[in-house]
Amino acid sequence: MAEAGARAYRALGRLQRLRSGFSQRSYQPAQLMSDKKYSVFISSTFEDLRPQREAVLKAILENGHFPLGMELWGAADEQQWQIIKRQIDVADYYVVIIAHRYGSQHKGTSWTEMEYNYAIEREVPVLGFILDEKVEWTPGFIDKEAAAKKLDAFKRKAKKKPVSFWKDTEDLRTKVVLALGKQIQSTPRIGWIRADQGVTSVTANELARLSEENAKLREENARLAADEHPNLAFELDSALVTARNYNENHWGATDWRLSSDMMLSVTLKKGVPVGFAPAKVSLTVHSEDDQSLSLQTVFSDSNGRTLKDISISGPMSFRVSGSGKAGSLSSSFLESKNIKLVFSFSPIGYTQQYSFAISLEEVRNQGRPQWKASTGGAIALEITDSKKGNHSTGV
Repeated sequence: MAEAGARAYRALGRLQRLRSGFSQRSYQPAQLMSDKKYSVFISSTFEDLRPQREAVLKAILENGHFPLGMELWGAADEQQWQIIKRQIDVADYYVVIIAHRYGSQHKGTSWTEMEYNYAIEREVPVLGFILDEKVEWTPGFIDKEAAAKKLDAFKRKAKKKPVSFWKDTEDLRTKVVLALGKQIQSTPRIGWIRADQGVTSVTANELARLSEENAKLREENARLAADEHPNLAFELDSALVTARNYNENHWGATDWRLSSDMMLSVTLKKGVPVGFAPAKVSLTVHSEDDQSLSLQTVFSDSNGRTLKDISISGPMSFRVSGSGKAGSLSSSFLESKNIKLVFSFSPIGYTQQYSFAISLEEVRNQGRPQWKASTGGAIALEITDSKKGNHSTGV
């Protein structure tokens, strides 16, 4: 990541030097106004607003402009702050997206607010987009106490400039496009023009090369991010699957059902909260001969209270109970010596689906088929290929 940041820093320097040659005297505004493209810096907290940032970035690209932002740099530090300031220096417009997190801080001020302050200082036109307070939001992505007070103060500051209030990702995308279009009409900036309209072939080739380098750096950063996420470490406390015939007292009739009980502990590898919706979790049982059964799940805490939302901001434990009718399974399933319990989920804000598999061995309980995990401990989390239904690299 450090090497990628260094290469991007050098690339941005060359872009800025090229930019210095695009003065308003180098072309005729009336002729080139409709052909100009603009650079737009996108500022926000990151983990809680991944889908929203992606939607805004794509919208800016689709409208022919160039998005700038923290995707190239990762976590901010003093060296990367210098890079970010240079990005804002070459930006034509600045967009800030605010939800319910103030973000990581440097000397008491969040990086997002530092970016905002610097854009104001550099007189870059600012457009603010604040999440509507009535919108439901993931609890783990809502600041409390001191951070919440700083966030409120930042929102009041942002409202001194033009702001819009958004309710969901599509609403935000639409409002950014509309507001940016109006800002371009009312406050046209230097922008960028085609290479054949005032730029030498040497400069055009350099711009094309830097654009390609920028794309490669984004891909590299995305790959590194995929290797690092999600930031969860699971441990198995216990797991049990039981088969029961609910018609065992009726001659010749069977109504086999499976129930599962799994106790998990989870903690964060990093300090960023992660959430997922139990309703979107998949729990399946697999036999040795490739038979499988999906189970309906219920999540509960250590006190037995049902959980409708999982928000992990620190070490915690929870129980996952599953049940399903086994009518589609053959008798060979019930005779399996070993089975697997596969748990799949998609963390809020992540594009990938993740899963882990627990191996269970046959035990006997009053003649009733039952399988139990022989050992607990750390669980290997894998990226699931949702199109093919299998697994890839563990994380």
